[in-house]
Amino acid sequence: FQAEDGIRDVERSRGLGDVYKRQGVWGLAFKARTDDVRESPAIRCIEKFLAAGMKVRAYDPEAGCGPLEGKIETVGDSYDALDGADALVVFTDWPEFRTPDFNLIAQNLTRPVIFDGRNLYDPCYIKKQGIEYHCIGRSAVGGRVASGCN
Repeated sequence: FQAEDGIRDVERSRGLGDVYKRQGVWGLAFKARTDDVRESPAIRCIEKFLAAGMKVRAYDPEAGCGPLEGKIETVGDSYDALDGADALVVFTDWPEFRTPDFNLIAQNLTRPVIFDGRNLYDPCYIKKQGIEYHCIGRSAVGGRVASGCN
């Protein structure tokens, strides 16, 4: 539910649907190490993305897209989900998502932006990589290094 709150806050403040037309999504399952999408915040958020006219390309190591079948594109590799995407949205805390190649993320996205529903990354580190970072319970971190980030 926190991921939904975070996405809702960004939608209100930045006009998510107006700025980010295509989302790359990592994680569909409600938690890592399962293929269960029932009660998954990812499914509910993606339904809102679709209702706002966004396109979604998603990757999950185990889960299928459940009720989103035929409505979103799924891919077999996490970085393939980023091709042509305006932003990356992380919904599930799979171990493989914890230490990604941030240079590759920034290169593959049309805009270097991550919405992290699981607080997987260090905001200062992400900012130093030149990536705008939005996460749950923390302030957004833009492309410049913020005060407090060494």
